[in-house]
Amino acid sequence: MQPRTTSVTGTGDSPWVRFDDWAGGQVGFQAVISGTVTSYTVSTTFDDPNDAFVPVAVPTWDSTLTGVDGASATASGYVMCVPKYIKATINTGTGTVRLTVTQSLNAPL
Repeated sequence: MQPRTTSVTGTGDSPWVRFDDWAGGQVGFQAVISGTVTSYTVSTTFDDPNDAFVPVAVPTWDSTLTGVDGASATASGYVMCVPKYIKATINTGTGTVRLTVTQSLNAPL
């Protein structure tokens, strides 16, 4: 997977980034803040509202895998498994969080 970037400015959520179900590997991420961000979170979910068989209307988001919860500085890390989605949330502040993610493997052809 090529690196993908999403961002959020002011309080709220960034657009979700979807990972490749058919590719394994780790997920790397980097959240870069600019402006005044006093608290932000990087969360993942294994729920999929678009699943054809078991859609989940309201996904459960969790920051345990990323370890970025209530952060106020730029952070990076990796997740040992592949969730369905990842997002950044600014809890307090008026600045911007730019979240860049990559998945280490591609789906086999």
